[in-house]
Amino acid sequence: MSALPCPLRVGDVAPAFSLLTQSGNTVSLHDYRGRRVAIYLFGKGAMHFMASQMINSFRDARPDFAASGVEVLAISRNEIRDLAIWKEKVGYPWNFLVEPRGGPVFPAYANATFLTLLVGADGLVEAIFDGYPKRQCQYIVRHLRGEACVESIKTQEARRVLENAGRLDLHVGTGIERDPDLLMGPVLWCGRGELEFRAMPRLDTVHLLGREFLDRLNAQGFSLREGSLGENILTRGIDLEALPAGAILQIGEEVRLRILGQEQACRQLDRIALGLADACHDFAGGETRRRGSVAAEVVRGGKILEGFAIQRVE
Repeated sequence: MSALPCPLRVGDVAPAFSLLTQSGNTVSLHDYRGRRVAIYLFGKGAMHFMASQMINSFRDARPDFAASGVEVLAISRNEIRDLAIWKEKVGYPWNFLVEPRGGPVFPAYANATFLTLLVGADGLVEAIFDGYPKRQCQYIVRHLRGEACVESIKTQEARRVLENAGRLDLHVGTGIERDPDLLMGPVLWCGRGELEFRAMPRLDTVHLLGREFLDRLNAQGFSLREGSLGENILTRGIDLEALPAGAILQIGEEVRLRILGQEQACRQLDRIALGLADACHDFAGGETRRRGSVAAEVVRGGKILEGFAIQRVE
């Protein structure tokens, strides 16, 4: 029995490919060696409103890609004729590439409907973007501009399964609206020795994790996705570990969060994957410190959506 293909990770060599365009010409990734390339995938039959949103968002962001020197390739499992019609219909400025019938270019993502890989000039995967199709382009543009943003939002349901919410409504003193688990945060993963924290939870606590830290963990061999570590907000482009307690983050135009500090240490992370607890903690100086994630309290409420900008204001 053959092994399942492993997903690509940041820092991996992007798989080489040569594919036909909607015009019948051949294009290979090697042709773009020395240049950054955004490669987005959408599956066969995905020519509905979500695919349209993704294609149009890339088309409309062409000035941003040009300013950053990034080429764009779209790989689809649809027929050449359909892609040629689509390119003319929407005025798409780049080529569509047709995935071969014999197998996907990226086997690990054979079942992915929408996914974008940013490949650096050195041919290595620089970043991976998934989530709601229209917002993927927003994440990439902010990444190219060096701006921080909200990449993913999760809430904790009463049955303790993290679900994709896509939106948070935050209130001072009560935290996330409609969160029946009252944001236990790290206690979700902790053992009996920390049950006392469940009796008196901080109702206004919001938990943030950096995508970059998640990518580093996956580069060590873990297979973690958004929500795996219990975060409410997955960020991109901001060094959360460098933020001092008391720093104020503004998210979007409304919400402000005050950083409380690093998340509480939790050895029970090994229940998710063996060795994860050691990878998520720093034991230097005789103190155990959680890495990659911070806790914050709401100082000004409002709505947060995936793709919202994040900036430190105090």
